[in-house]
Amino acid sequence: MECFKYAFIIGASYPIRTIYMAFVTFVVYYVTVSFSVLFLFFSGSVLSLLIMRFTYVAFEKVEVRNNRMAEPA
Repeated sequence: MECFKYAFIIGASYPIRTIYMAFVTFVVYYVTVSFSVLFLFFSGSVLSLLIMRFTYVAFEKVEVRNNRMAEPA
């Protein structure tokens, strides 16, 4: 349950990235439905790559923020 809570908090902290991920998911879905041959080869891997890129940048920012807060003044 904690994982879902933190995922929601991070998603809410970066709403533009969350919107980008939803848009990318829609575009990949639309392209794979339009060209069914692409579905067999690229749908899962391309979608995973793009979403992972957005989440990786968000996690790096969260980590930098947490490290700054943990440093003694």
